[in-house]
Amino acid sequence: MKKAYFLLISILFSLALNAQTTTVSLTLNGIDASVAKTMITHFQNTRTKDQKPLPTTIWFSKDEVKKMAGLLNSEFDPKAKINYTDGVRIYFIRDTLDDNIKPTYKVAIVSTKFAGTFKSHDTTYNWHMDYYTHAANDPLFFNVNLKTLEGELQHNENQNNARLYEPYIPPGVGIPDEEKDCDFSIYHFRNRKAATTLVGNFGKHVINTYGVWFDIVFINYLAITLQNNPLHSGIRIYFATHSADDTNNAFADRDTFVITTTDSTTNKDYFYCDDTRTTIRKLKTAKKHTLKNTGRRNFKNISNDYKLSPSQDKGELCPTNCN
Repeated sequence: MKKAYFLLISILFSLALNAQTTTVSLTLNGIDASVAKTMITHFQNTRTKDQKPLPTTIWFSKDEVKKMAGLLNSEFDPKAKINYTDGVRIYFIRDTLDDNIKPTYKVAIVSTKFAGTFKSHDTTYNWHMDYYTHAANDPLFFNVNLKTLEGELQHNENQNNARLYEPYIPPGVGIPDEEKDCDFSIYHFRNRKAATTLVGNFGKHVINTYGVWFDIVFINYLAITLQNNPLHSGIRIYFATHSADDTNNAFADRDTFVITTTDSTTNKDYFYCDDTRTTIRKLKTAKKHTLKNTGRRNFKNISNDYKLSPSQDKGELCPTNCN
């Protein structure tokens, strides 16, 4: 009888333990939610003291990007008309233990859900609400050293692999045209010259953006591009600043992120593109990944029109569009 009693207690304890560990509360780059929120707030409260923030890049592997996209797709609710997974917000953050005279910033990548719309200055915006709760057994987190998910951080311009810190030299004799197949009218695409300018603009004033939102189709597109090309090793995220004469006045002089893919041999930025037809096909595939098995014919908050004129960064900036 005692054995049966202790066995029952053991089973109940095991079930309770499993119930407690079925979910985790994390950013997509492995930071505990409460820690991430504290670091976001710490950055916002202290950023004005840093007039010349350091140039910064963060690198993530292709496997990490693929798993981030996979997690977002697995959490997309096919029946929901609201509160469904729709993308990620990348935040500027600062460690509370960072008491250096010269602050060093990092990023938190947070999943978001479409939570309706709101109006600001006569403009209607989609509301992308942050959320941190995910399945504990998701491949992104399961049996993973979460510290490695935070990305490889660099705080200087003397990085041999970060080519956007190099002066832009137009293609010519001895300099291949890496961008000859690129179509820069496709959303999120920037040519190397413009990207170099954005990265070079950073660090001349206090960081004036809290975070930048990117839609789930773009994240899927990145994952598909990396997965289908053995020449890719991952992505590099640069801290950057829009130019004063940006095509979108709302973005002028605002801080943002520039994302490049990287080469599998040297880990340098990789600027070659698919041709337009292949790129559009990948974008459509990326959209299907999100809609797979959902039974939906439409996804109203992700545009079918991948071509934008003039080309511009479509990341949504906070302040303006925040959580």
